[in-house]
Amino acid sequence: MLSSANYHGTSLAALGVAAHEAGHALQHQAAYAPLQLRMAAVGVTNFASQIVTFLPIGGVARTGHGVPVRVRRLVW
Repeated sequence: MLSSANYHGTSLAALGVAAHEAGHALQHQAAYAPLQLRMAAVGVTNFASQIVTFLPIGGVARTGHGVPVRVRRLVW
């Protein structure tokens, strides 16, 4: 989707952005397989990035007082 500045822009950069987005539209219309894979991966990537954000918090809660796991005895 083009911003108003790119849609109405006269710079070479605006032209490049418009051409890039037009390429995406053509790929979408042709059901281009790599684009379909990319679109599917976006959801997985967003989910994984949210989980990774909270992993350090979980590690601190699991080990207690922020002591790294490698220092404490591992008891599951």
